[in-house]
Amino acid sequence: MIISDSSGATSNGRLVVQWILFGLYLLTTAIAVPGNFVMVWQYRPKKTWRNKNIFISSIAVSDLGLAVVSVPFKVIGQHLYQSWPFFDLLCPFSSYLHLVLVVHRSQSLFLLTVYRHYVIFRSPQKVSLAMHGKIAYILTLLISIIVCLPVAIYSRVEHFDMAFQRRIKVCVEEWNSSKTRLYYTISIMILQYIIPLLILSISNFYIGFLVWVRKPLGENHPQKIKEMYLAKRRTVKVLICVAVSYAISWLPLHVITIIGSKEQQLMSTEHLQVLWMFSHWLAFTNCAIHPMNYFVMDGEFRKKSKKILFKCICFKARKSPSVTTFLKRGSENTSSVNTGRSSVRSWKETKC
Repeated sequence: MIISDSSGATSNGRLVVQWILFGLYLLTTAIAVPGNFVMVWQYRPKKTWRNKNIFISSIAVSDLGLAVVSVPFKVIGQHLYQSWPFFDLLCPFSSYLHLVLVVHRSQSLFLLTVYRHYVIFRSPQKVSLAMHGKIAYILTLLISIIVCLPVAIYSRVEHFDMAFQRRIKVCVEEWNSSKTRLYYTISIMILQYIIPLLILSISNFYIGFLVWVRKPLGENHPQKIKEMYLAKRRTVKVLICVAVSYAISWLPLHVITIIGSKEQQLMSTEHLQVLWMFSHWLAFTNCAIHPMNYFVMDGEFRKKSKKILFKCICFKARKSPSVTTFLKRGSENTSSVNTGRSSVRSWKETKC
C-alpha cells in the first residue's frame, strides 16, 4: 500500500502521515512484545498444564508473531520504504504467516471463551479435559494453516514503473478473478471476526450477568463476600474489555478490505489508502491491548509481571560489561582495604 500522487512523488503531508504511523507501530510493538513475553512465561508449559494455559499462551505467541512479522514486512517494507526491500520469496511467506497468526489467534480466543463458559456451568470434577483442549488446539491450528493457503499461492512481487524513471517492487495478491477474491475475503472475515465475536459477545455477556448477579453460596462473612464481589466485578470488566477491544480493533480493516476487494479502483485513492493504513495499525493494537487488560485488571498477573521484568533487568545488568567491571573494581578495592587492615594489625601485634 503506497501513498503517492499522480506524478509518483510523495508529498510532505504524506511523509508526515507515514512517519506518524511508523511511530505508532513502534509504540505498539514496544508494549506488545514485553507484555506478551510475560504472558508466555507465566502460562508456559508445566507439569499440570491446564486448557486455560494452552489457550492464553497460544494467544500470546500469536501476538508476538504478529509484532515480529507485521512491523518489518508490512510497515517498513510497504509503508515507510514504499517498496518491497526483501527477497521475492519472503512476500508470499510473510503474507501467509501473517494471516495464519491472525486466524489462529481468533480461534484461540474463541476456545478460551468456550472453556470459561464450560468451567462456570459445569462442576469442578468434570472440567479436567486437558486432552480435549490439546486436540481442539491442534485442530484449530490445522484449520488456520489450510484456510490461509490461497494467500501463499496468489501473493507475489510485482514491478511498477513510477515517475522519474523509478521502478519499484510491491508485494500484492494477484487473484484470477475479483469475485474469487471477494468471496475469500468474506469467508476470512466470517471465520476470523464474525463467528468469534458472536461467541465472545453472547458467552461473555451471559457469564458476566451470572457472575454479577449470582450471590456466593455458603459464605456468611461480610468481608469475604465483599472481596468475592470485587473479584467478580474485575472478571466482568476483563471480559467486557476483551470483547469490545476485539470488535473495535478489527472492524474498520475488514470493512475497507471488503470494499477494496469489490472495487479495486477505490484502493488507489489517497484517502482510502490512508484509512487502510490506520485501520491496519488499529487491528495491530489488539496485540498490545490483550496483555494490558490482564496487567490492569488482574492483581496477581501484575505482581508476577513486575517480578519477571525485574529479574530480566537484573540479569541484563549482571551480563553488561560495565556493571561487571564496576563490581570487580569494587570487590578489588574492598579486598585491598581488608588486606591493608590485616597487615597493619599484624605489624602492631608483632611490634607489641
